[in-house]
Amino acid sequence: FQVNLQAGTKTSSPSVRRRVHARKRTPATATTSSATRPVSSIVDIVPLTQEICEKVVRFSDKEQEEMTTLPRKDILAKYVSCNLLAAADICFATIFDWITTGGEDNVESGWTICVLSATLSWLDEFDSPSSLVQSWYRRGLVFPLYRSRKLVAKTHKAVCKMFSLGNHAVTAILLRARRILSGSDSRHYHNRLWVEPLLLWIQTLSHPIFTRVAQDIARSTPDMQKIGFDVLSCEEIAETLRKAAREEGSLPS
Repeated sequence: FQVNLQAGTKTSSPSVRRRVHARKRTPATATTSSATRPVSSIVDIVPLTQEICEKVVRFSDKEQEEMTTLPRKDILAKYVSCNLLAAADICFATIFDWITTGGEDNVESGWTICVLSATLSWLDEFDSPSSLVQSWYRRGLVFPLYRSRKLVAKTHKAVCKMFSLGNHAVTAILLRARRILSGSDSRHYHNRLWVEPLLLWIQTLSHPIFTRVAQDIARSTPDMQKIGFDVLSCEEIAETLRKAAREEGSLPS
């Protein structure tokens, strides 16, 4: 997202100073920067889930080379359910970052992925799809820059779509997570602990397994009363304030 630093830059150019002063006198209703626009507009402008799926199922030459260079490891097959939910957790965090950055990761992408994924941030293990989805909504409403239930729900739907497509789509998302995390000095170890073993392991699974996981996750809904804070009351208050601001003309309709 574009960040406007011009107003905070010291300069001796009269034309720049005039533009800065004019911007300060401009009412808030005249323009809406990308940093202050409502979250609902981000949910509306992101690519559709189908467009994302069509993009990720095509592997580039670089991605194919990445797969051939992964270290071979033995994975304990008895934790199938736990491992699949861990892969879904990392996919959720990666897709959330993909949506909010418009597909162009930035310096905060590694932080976003790790903080949204309880698997990476806390080495958490999920015993059911419902507990996984509950974690998504709780973290998605607390940590990221854009905190919206609609945004989390859209990402939830995208994860289900990816798993319904099988291991190719899931592989593409995990490869993206691996590339982002490998560029961080403090987070690259997550690749060795989770991402790379999962990348190798999911190649051994059949398509019906991914379809079953997608269906289980799609059927799981969060209990907003157990999130840990009163989300519904906060949303009602925010909507009331938004309506009042629109009536006063301080927010665009």
